[in-house]
Amino acid sequence: MGDTSSLVVRYLRATVVGQSPEPVLSVDYEMETRITDVSDDGIMMTVKNYGTNVALDRKRVLAPPDLDSLLLQAVDDLTAEIRLAPNGALDRVTNWEDLRGELIDHAKELAGDNDELLRAIDAFLPEVNAIDAVQLFARPLAMSAPGRVVTFDPPEGTSVNVEKLELPSFASYAAGRWSFDLVNRPDIPHNITVQWLGVPGASELKAILAPFTKGDDNVSDGKMWQRFTASYDDRDGKLLFFQGVMELKAGPFQRRIALEAQAKGR
Repeated sequence: MGDTSSLVVRYLRATVVGQSPEPVLSVDYEMETRITDVSDDGIMMTVKNYGTNVALDRKRVLAPPDLDSLLLQAVDDLTAEIRLAPNGALDRVTNWEDLRGELIDHAKELAGDNDELLRAIDAFLPEVNAIDAVQLFARPLAMSAPGRVVTFDPPEGTSVNVEKLELPSFASYAAGRWSFDLVNRPDIPHNITVQWLGVPGASELKAILAPFTKGDDNVSDGKMWQRFTASYDDRDGKLLFFQGVMELKAGPFQRRIALEAQAKGR
């Protein structure tokens, strides 16, 4: 009880529209987790993010330029209580109703007089439930959880393919086709490493691309894929390393997002 761990996290987003690249957004922060209770029903832990730094093209900015960076800043120094299932998957933020108002207030303070961000906050945060809130406070932990849940049968069974599975990802819980592989990482001591690649189904892809196609259903080159790699300590199950990458293309719009987390001191 009271077992703690810390992660150093970086979020990166690069966007190109036609031949015009937008400034690269980066958000760096640290995440601390503490186990508070262990039972047959699962695990309770607290998660706290701190030291958030937002930059555009490597130049620090004080005012968040968009909703993504604003939300990462807004959770800074708030403590979420999260329940984990026995298999290690993150279930929900149990104190979400207590945190929601504080998070909205903090987000609006950061938005200042930016009417566009204020409208986005009012449209988004009141609709977030306790399950979705996990990805606000503990995105690297949520996204790395599928690698804990999948089962292999080595040495022969080191790959698993699944269809129409909803997993935490850059597209929330959009269903898709996923392939999991057990991989060798000799550069990381005492590790179990899983890599998985996913593409959304046709209807899910259409919904994901909709904000970028402006209602044009005839965009023929629209595509999106995601790849994740997670390394866990084979002794205590702690997350050692995580990387998630998403690429999306819809007509002239292209976006690449990466989320990386490294155990502090490893």
